[in-house]
Amino acid sequence: MKRMLFICAVFSAMAGSAFAQYSGSSSSASGREHKADIVVLGGYAFTVAQDVVLDITNPGELDVEDAPFYGVALDFNLVRQTDKQGQLRIMWRREDSDVTFRAFTPSNPSVSRECAIEYWQIGGVGGIQRGKAMPFTAVTLGATRLVAGSVDDWKFSMIFGLGVKVYTSDKIGLMIQGNWAMTFTDAWGGVTVGTGGAGVGISGTGISQLDIGGGLIIQL
Repeated sequence: MKRMLFICAVFSAMAGSAFAQYSGSSSSASGREHKADIVVLGGYAFTVAQDVVLDITNPGELDVEDAPFYGVALDFNLVRQTDKQGQLRIMWRREDSDVTFRAFTPSNPSVSRECAIEYWQIGGVGGIQRGKAMPFTAVTLGATRLVAGSVDDWKFSMIFGLGVKVYTSDKIGLMIQGNWAMTFTDAWGGVTVGTGGAGVGISGTGISQLDIGGGLIIQL
């Protein structure tokens, strides 16, 4: 619990930007017509360890260390009916961490490698405007990219999110969001974490991450 409170307290957003064109408009809580939100993302991700087999005969646990993430999301306004809002979300985010193999056999040592995890996603955001605040749910689909050593692999992924956007002015707002990200890794092999080029074959069906974060909203 103390760790979670500390993570929430030190949450910070890291910068990124993008540009896109959208035909249509919607009004913000302050009444100004705007077409999209650029959200500069930041937060902290927790990863659930995955059972694996190293070199076929050495079972253990593959764990991505908990780490901060950063990125950018573009939420384009599509639907506005009274207080209901719908947005198309395009998102990229990245975390730099370590992937560690921990053998179930005590005599076998643990081995770690630096890794990077990127999510490339597209999906929808639906919310209800309540004054300057908009509570929302989000669902996105796309791909996860894992880079570890010489391995650069892509797998299908989904992210489910809950959060709230608060529009503090005509141009600026804040977002707080929690996510559950799932990467389907049934055939995600060849993650090199051992010595001498040893590979890892993942025996489970996926890797799950839970995160808490948010970002700075810039209205277009």
